[in-house]
Amino acid sequence: MCLNGAISTILTATPDFSIYSIHAYQWQESLDGINWTDIFEETNQTYNTPSLTSTTYYRVKVAEDAINLANPLCSSVSEIFDILIIAQPSNPISDGDVEACINDPKLITVTVPAAILVDWYGTPIGGDLLQENSTSYIPTTAGTYYAEARSVLGNCPSSGRTAVTIQFIDLPVVTDEELTFCENQTIELSANIQNVTYLWNTGEITENINVSTEGIYTVRVTNSANCSSTKTIDLKQINAPFITEVNSVNYDIIVNLENEIGDFEYSIDGFNFQDSPIFLGIEVYPSYEITIYDRYGKLLKSFANSSIGWDGTFNNKNLTASDYWYLIQLNNTIYKGHFTLKR
Repeated sequence: MCLNGAISTILTATPDFSIYSIHAYQWQESLDGINWTDIFEETNQTYNTPSLTSTTYYRVKVAEDAINLANPLCSSVSEIFDILIIAQPSNPISDGDVEACINDPKLITVTVPAAILVDWYGTPIGGDLLQENSTSYIPTTAGTYYAEARSVLGNCPSSGRTAVTIQFIDLPVVTDEELTFCENQTIELSANIQNVTYLWNTGEITENINVSTEGIYTVRVTNSANCSSTKTIDLKQINAPFITEVNSVNYDIIVNLENEIGDFEYSIDGFNFQDSPIFLGIEVYPSYEITIYDRYGKLLKSFANSSIGWDGTFNNKNLTASDYWYLIQLNNTIYKGHFTLKR
């Protein structure tokens, strides 16, 4: 029995009439189940115990006549009535409220003595059982949960339930990116989030890093609650276009590339760009002159009002693949720039 104040109960002897046709009774009690004493004037088939606050054992002697109850040869005893008084367990002790990252649920726990079980509920009274026989519980949603203690013997519940609260912390918000950069250039990659710590797969720990190699870059960002998210950047390199030659055809200047597959823009002056490699409009000038130099300023080719163009040679010898500079003079306007000759 669970102790919640003094408890009494009614015991009943049920003979099988296999030996005696009539029965006389004498109830006995014991505190240890070994030493027995008669209970004064308790000689009925039933016995109403007094209010009990500790474990007590009872049995009843049975004989065909009351005079034989004192003679063990002419009487028998019943099985023992064990009345175990189980103290009501104390409420569980909370191990503390919990904060957890939303993608990493944690245990909420309580502490109870040995031989005490714990059941979890979603309400302080009644409600559905969420989990039984465990000092811990893993909630899937934020809120307050309640732990009830229960004794192993007698299944005696605690008088109340202990509240434990769990709060879920949002993760840092990041956005994956697909970026491009030009060959032989450097690009800055950014986590694009502040007030966090950073860890790139390059080992760097700053918000921004500079790279010059294509590939997959990741940065793990962690907020003050130690919740982390990972941003992925897919970085691809765009190869630089290579000019193989610049030709003058009639009144047009035509720029030829090694690989013409792709989207390119062209400019003579470095400021005004167009989608076409053919510059129209030079015919409005009565005269023009184009000169080409190497990186040291050496004149390699000069032609005026001509469609000859330049074939990448000097003194009938092929020049090496390198960067070259051009100057176009249209009346009093000069356009300068450079291109790469690749073989």
